[in-house]
Amino acid sequence: MNKNIEILGVKIDNDSVEEAVGKVAGFLETDSLSTVGMIFANVLVEAVKEPGWTDEMGKMDLNIIGDKEVWKVCGDDLKQSLEEVEDNSFLKGICSYAMEHDKTVALLTEKDSERLIFQKHMKKQHRGLNIVGTFSLDDATEDEDSIVNLLNASAEDIIIAAIPSPYEEEFLMGCRQKLGARVWIGLGQTATSLMNVESKANFLGKLIEKRIFKRKVSKYQSEKGE
Repeated sequence: MNKNIEILGVKIDNDSVEEAVGKVAGFLETDSLSTVGMIFANVLVEAVKEPGWTDEMGKMDLNIIGDKEVWKVCGDDLKQSLEEVEDNSFLKGICSYAMEHDKTVALLTEKDSERLIFQKHMKKQHRGLNIVGTFSLDDATEDEDSIVNLLNASAEDIIIAAIPSPYEEEFLMGCRQKLGARVWIGLGQTATSLMNVESKANFLGKLIEKRIFKRKVSKYQSEKGE
């Protein structure tokens, strides 16, 4: 079975939750930062509009299916079940591993207004998780290095970032080599979006977005002759 799946030009690893968490456990034992991306349909729809964006997404050391819309178009023989995707089992597995092995976590959001909301959400969902710092890109006093300094001062093992693409990829391009953490978990969206704090109008927008995603995937596969 092919270990990788390609959706709209982005490689996604066909790993079970157990295998993916095991890879992250291995990353935590290295001396450099490894990056993990969770791939969502709405992010892919936007990514194909900008040249080079999907290439940057593909540079993650591990890419995991983030939502059921991506899962549905990934084909047969997937190692990750739909139930695991909908239950966010991968992130739960990472947080459980962190708690069991005394690994520390820092949270990073795009906006300061989401910082404490995201922290509260993570503490509620993952009771006992050792969060040593919660920061936002708004904390930058001059440039990105000021965020790097704040994160490094917390000496976290894992950074969980709720930053929308392409800002996440841009931040990593400039700062990856400077970060002292061992693992970056990129959620690819804002904390608000991930917690489903959405209006009805936004819900309708999501329905339209799903249709656009399916059409784009169908067109991409047709052009590749799949």
